[in-house]
Amino acid sequence: MINETPYPRLGEVVHFVTHAFGLFGSENQLSQRLNRFAQDSDFNLATANRLIEEALLIPLRRVDPAAAIQVKNWLTQLLEDYKTLVLTVPADVADRRTLLRILPYELFIPRTMLFLNQLPVSPDVSRWFEPIDTTAIKEVLSWFRHRHDMSEQEWVDLIGHHYEIDETESRDLLTCWQKDHTLLDIHSLLDFKMAGKPEIRHLVLWLILAKAWEYTLQSVGKRFGYEATWSFIEIVQAVYQEQLTGFRPEHTAVQATLLSEINELYQMSDLRDSFKKHCLRPLSQISLTQEKVAGDKERAHTTLKRIEQHALFPHFRYRVEQGWGRYYALCASYEAAFKHYQKAVEHGLYRAGPVLREILRELLVLAVFLDEPAIIKRYYRWSCVMGLFSGEGDAPEDWEIKALRKAFLNEFPLAGLYQG
Repeated sequence: MINETPYPRLGEVVHFVTHAFGLFGSENQLSQRLNRFAQDSDFNLATANRLIEEALLIPLRRVDPAAAIQVKNWLTQLLEDYKTLVLTVPADVADRRTLLRILPYELFIPRTMLFLNQLPVSPDVSRWFEPIDTTAIKEVLSWFRHRHDMSEQEWVDLIGHHYEIDETESRDLLTCWQKDHTLLDIHSLLDFKMAGKPEIRHLVLWLILAKAWEYTLQSVGKRFGYEATWSFIEIVQAVYQEQLTGFRPEHTAVQATLLSEINELYQMSDLRDSFKKHCLRPLSQISLTQEKVAGDKERAHTTLKRIEQHALFPHFRYRVEQGWGRYYALCASYEAAFKHYQKAVEHGLYRAGPVLREILRELLVLAVFLDEPAIIKRYYRWSCVMGLFSGEGDAPEDWEIKALRKAFLNEFPLAGLYQG
């Protein structure tokens, strides 16, 4: 789908992670906030951190405060790396399905495996990647029993004592955990620990992590199918083995690999070269600052119309909309230019990489000039992420707005307008 952002939105990442752990129960207000954030095209790290705190970290601290700190550090680094990729690696011809095949191997899995390998008292995670009848939850339960030399009867008695249920119900609950890929009554599980019994906290923590893994596998299966799920498991296993040999992901290497993977997609090199030669180069000549001569306006209009017929136009529409924005600005039709710049930003979010900063700055300068505060508010967080605002508050500082107002004639100099 061309309207689906290639990179998953920040809200979608947060929604997936919090639901994978599933620690916030059926609290409707929080669920609604997570759902709304998943639909938001903004890149609001402050909101992301608040939701992660409420939906994941607060309940996790009830199990193991130290582990909650490690989970927070893992997610903080993961989101920071993700932000870097979104802002520096243009997706261009990639679609969502393609990036969801690349990103796990290059970023999500290495960071997650590094986090898991740093946890103390852990089961053999490689057992999670065994044949399909082996589930992570079953493996954790088996690990705990063998580690503490517990008979099944002792395990049943432990469950019965905690939940205050008879042996039959306790055995049925254990059977559910062993056979199903999910955990029932997760909130009761959070309380399944005893004072002075750190081994119980370790058990609950690993059951929660196992549940998150099973949720991930189910999500991969729904999106890509059975065969892709096994391919995904094999990738995770390979990365896990690399982690054991001391491999550590570097974000610069991830950037380079991701850029290379995108450039080689779908054997589109000829189309890409064609677009670069016949579209991007002419677009770059629609300059806001260069003094114009007779005929420049007509040539720019013809160029933009021709680019809209190119096969890759839908993937690079943000560049073409920016071109139309500049065209109308050079005609001194600033309201028309403003509309095209808005389209350029919307089509460039989670796709345009570093070009988005240039487009957004031109839009912000126009927004201040035309007194359009709603647009500034709408893209405030993106602007902060890209360093266009300081981000010290919930809105730009007065001095930042004044600086944009003063920048208008530098961004859109009168000397650059079309002649005639």
